Amino acid sequence: MKIIFPIFSIIGLGYLLRRAGIIGQESTHILNQFVYYISLPALVLISFWQIDWYHPETLATLGFNLFSILLFSGGLLVFVWFLRIKPEYKAALFTVSLVGNTIYMGFPIGQSVFGEEQFPEFVAAATPHLVLGIALAILVSEYFVIRAKKVKTYLKDFFLNPLILSLFCGILLSVFRVKPDLFSFVTATVEMLGSTASPVALVTLGAFLHGKFAKEHVGLSFLAISTKLAVFPLFIALAGKFIMPNTNGLSASFLAAAMPTAITVFVISEKYNIAPRFVAHTIVLTTLVSIATISITLFLI
Repeated sequence: MKIIFPIFSIIGLGYLLRRAGIIGQESTHILNQFVYYISLPALVLISFWQIDWYHPETLATLGFNLFSILLFSGGLLVFVWFLRIKPEYKAALFTVSLVGNTIYMGFPIGQSVFGEEQFPEFVAAATPHLVLGIALAILVSEYFVIRAKKVKTYLKDFFLNPLILSLFCGILLSVFRVKPDLFSFVTATVEMLGSTASPVALVTLGAFLHGKFAKEHVGLSFLAISTKLAVFPLFIALAGKFIMPNTNGLSASFLAAAMPTAITVFVISEKYNIAPRFVAHTIVLTTLVSIATISITLFLI
């Protein structure tokens, strides 16, 4: 409870500030732009830079999540393919069921649970959720809805994403063993910017959630909630029992999979026109339901 309460209190604060009119729609957009383009990339960069990617346990955690997410997404794609719903809803259901909020919520919770020493294990687990999640969401949206768009264009959109750019920069700096201490004048600035990411992102998430709840698509939303918050984490946990020998890596993977639908999905849904109202509705519900499911997850790990 001491981990969950501060996280959702800050989200609730953002919601109340939006409801009271202290933070308006334009302010929410500006804060989100700051988080998306400045503070979150700074947090991602410094977090990935400090990881020892040559460590066997880190590589095992990364490899396990890459394999598990690809396997799960393949089954999920087959499932949505046979559903009798519009193509845009197939793409939306796939996306909201797969892409978790591993950055906005996962990083703050992961830091609280694992501490500074073991946090890199969580970052290694969360990496495929960020990279593969965004990549597969774009590809599936392209396949079901756009189709005519050139591969070069949406690959360019993916690789110019600030989170992806900062992620790759951090990994390269770590892989080539560039020590952060050698650039302390830079890393100090990056760390200060990164430290603003979690609280501002959580306030922004709360403000974003205000007014997004709707009673339509309840059945489809229930399916998305069940898949994202129950089926996906259980799949990771069961697969890990057979594949993942590292206990910390499995716990980190389980927690990363248990995150609610990412707010980034709404950006993707608007850009590709994959049922944005349904996506916003699902983000609200998965975030609310995750208060209970993340508490259960923390108890189990």
